Amino acid sequence: AARTVRRRWMVVVGLAIVAIALSRVSLDDLGELLRSLDPRLLPLLLLPLVVTYLAFYWGWQVLWPANEARARWRLGVRAFLVGEAANLFTPAQMGGEPIKVLALPPEHRRAAFASVVASRSLRVLAQLVFMAVALLLASGRTTLPEGLARALLVGGGALAILLVCFLVLQGFGLTLRLVSLAERLGLGVGLERRRWLGEADATLRAAYRRPWAVLASTSLAGLGWLAGASELWLVALAAGRPLSFADAVVGEGLALCVATLFFFVPAQVGMIEGARIFALEALGAGASLGLLAGVVRRLRHYLLASVATLYGGASLFVGDATKEGPGPATEVDRAAG
Repeated sequence: AARTVRRRWMVVVGLAIVAIALSRVSLDDLGELLRSLDPRLLPLLLLPLVVTYLAFYWGWQVLWPANEARARWRLGVRAFLVGEAANLFTPAQMGGEPIKVLALPPEHRRAAFASVVASRSLRVLAQLVFMAVALLLASGRTTLPEGLARALLVGGGALAILLVCFLVLQGFGLTLRLVSLAERLGLGVGLERRRWLGEADATLRAAYRRPWAVLASTSLAGLGWLAGASELWLVALAAGRPLSFADAVVGEGLALCVATLFFFVPAQVGMIEGARIFALEALGAGASLGLLAGVVRRLRHYLLASVATLYGGASLFVGDATKEGPGPATEVDRAAG
């Protein structure tokens, strides 16, 4: 009951923020914006979606242990889509990461665990770099309210500290530390499961000893965040209010900063739209454009969830996942190793 109450209050917080943001939108300006939309450019909005998730997918795959058999690409794509769709509807957008592991056959889960944890950590690192670059660019393009600027710095700093602590914990045995904590709390783990977790820890530490794979994964994650900025750039272009790409990076980065402050809101209720309204208004592009960009991003989330349900969800319910053996390593796989 207490958990339900907390979730409801989190949703209320999200709705309150979007209500405040919507109060800044002029209906006349929004109507003019919608009338000026160029429908020929709307299909191009799918391109950033494809680039983003291809980059995130390969950012995961390049960290797959070189000495472990790789799951067939179809199973990997299914697991990835289901996990990413689940991320969209959970606080901090990380609830789908375990699903990526569990959606694969048992023989691949240890390698999947290590590569998922490492790739997600590096994705957050790339996000922090992207947000920092956006804030640096913003200093010459807009004047943020002092309270908001301070809150963004505190939120970004807290996220950076958490990431550093998480990376250090991975180096000292992430899962075994958690197992020790569980045993102190009287939760039995079992010898076999402890052995499996120890091997998973070793595989995770080995992932960070491949510098080219780490660099490739981080760079691909950065490409994914830049693709998000290109989506904002395309929305502004289609609406007849073009932005420079640097301004699009600032707008997307500020929106990420605001959303990071409210990571606890389930399904980002109100965060997607509200964050972009505040970011685009601060940039001088108008609250209406921010609302339009937020709605496009929300529709993108629904599209990904639909694709994951139709294609990726089969890996959780159809038994063919456990009947297929590992696929042969490709040239890309060997290069990543």
